[in-house]
Amino acid sequence: MSDEQAATPPKKKKSRWLWIMLLLVLLLGGGGAGAWYMLYMQPAQAQGQDEAAEPTPAPALYSELRPAFVVNLAGNRFLQLEIDLMARDAAVIEAVKRHNPAIRNDLLLLLGSQKPSDLQSLEGKVTLQQQVLDAINAILDAREQGLAVEEIYFSSFVMQ
Repeated sequence: MSDEQAATPPKKKKSRWLWIMLLLVLLLGGGGAGAWYMLYMQPAQAQGQDEAAEPTPAPALYSELRPAFVVNLAGNRFLQLEIDLMARDAAVIEAVKRHNPAIRNDLLLLLGSQKPSDLQSLEGKVTLQQQVLDAINAILDAREQGLAVEEIYFSSFVMQ
């Protein structure tokens, strides 16, 4: 063996250090990615599990109050209104049907007391919608303790 061959280190040691450094970078990158996943992704998944633990609401049930309500307003104006309601319990829908005459009476009185100028704006219609919901639920509460309509909708609103 000559002096030159003994003095030059073999190339395998350089490639071995290259592989060790590459492996170290991969391990550190994987550890960083794992830590990021544990810190940021796990709470989002845990939150999803908490939401899943909450009971899902029952499906919505709809009912129509027909025929349409037609009332005289001040100034020789008329209001024609079709009202639909939503509940999540069939007992509420049945109670509304059972007490339909009382509900229609109170709603006709409520609708007939409205001012046409109040019903021309969106805010006025939303206020009336809440008043109708409150009137229906007041009748149900007086006659059927614990039952209430969840939402009401105006499916037709004509004022002339």
